Amino acid sequence: MTVGPQQEWDRLVALEKTAAKSARDVCNNTKSSKKQRANALRAWWSAVNAVLIFYIRAPRDHGFPLEPMPADTLSRLSALSEELSNGNIPPVIEDVYVTGRRLMWRMQRRDIAKAIYYIDAVRRGEIEDPHPIKTVREHFGVLQRTVQRWIKRRDEICTGVAGGDPGYAPDDIRKAMVFAGGQYRFNRAEGLGRH
Repeated sequence: MTVGPQQEWDRLVALEKTAAKSARDVCNNTKSSKKQRANALRAWWSAVNAVLIFYIRAPRDHGFPLEPMPADTLSRLSALSEELSNGNIPPVIEDVYVTGRRLMWRMQRRDIAKAIYYIDAVRRGEIEDPHPIKTVREHFGVLQRTVQRWIKRRDEICTGVAGGDPGYAPDDIRKAMVFAGGQYRFNRAEGLGRH
């Protein structure tokens, strides 16, 4: 059964609402560790990101706008933006940061996601490549263990990045990976990974 855009929208909105409640519950529990708070908040921010991206792309991808964004999501984001505009960093943002992890910026995640999608397509048998990790490593100019770490962090890296669904043409996936590899190398050399 194919899920239509409105059903997917409804699912994402419900997911954001559930993630917000879960994050609130974890953060209000005095026994929750910093890591537990960070994980719950990251799950909520990931759900917010999915809602926003789907909403923005709906007219382009589906030819029509979706029902208006839920007031609850807008209310939560409005409260956060008010605090930020006053120079305050609310715990819902501050507690997301986890020490000891190498952070990736949006451009880095976008490029790395294309590498992961390429490896996924090879594993699904859509692209022939006896050594996909080596191929990615060469295009991105990184070590094998770096690519393996990317694969382990797949969910974190690929959230909100289009191009990984089985419906994409294998040649397009390969071209996207090659292009992303070039961008990744250039951005690293220029120190532009944070933009």
